Amino acid sequence: MNAIIASSLANLGKDILAGGIQVFQPSKSASLPSSSKVFTSELKCAQKAGAIQDTVLSTKDLDQIKEQLLKDPKIREFIEQNLGSTLHLDKLANGSYRLLSSSGALHVIEKDSATSQLANHYYNGCVKLNQNLVSSDSSKVILPA
Repeated sequence: MNAIIASSLANLGKDILAGGIQVFQPSKSASLPSSSKVFTSELKCAQKAGAIQDTVLSTKDLDQIKEQLLKDPKIREFIEQNLGSTLHLDKLANGSYRLLSSSGALHVIEKDSATSQLANHYYNGCVKLNQNLVSSDSSKVILPA
């Protein structure tokens, strides 16, 4: 290899490394709030929005929430269309819930609806009480119809 090309490549590599290291160093002019302050403020926002509620205390509470959930007309229609199928409830990344039938059908529960709040309480209650959990997928709970 030519000595000029070799030294040029070495200088290029040195420049790339120096530039890459500067990218990962925090800027001294930018001041970030401490992580505990950020966490505390986000926790307060979540509590105000009603995202953190612990309403399920017993199996009886869980059964009552399930009964209210099954009274929803759209869920009732989905169950009627999938008679004899096992229904699983899981939470999507955007915060909405989805009913999955063992027949392959699915129904998405609107995120900001009253039914979504019931699904949230049922899902969290099942996890808290360790009931109706799907053994093959820990992100899903069974919704017995």
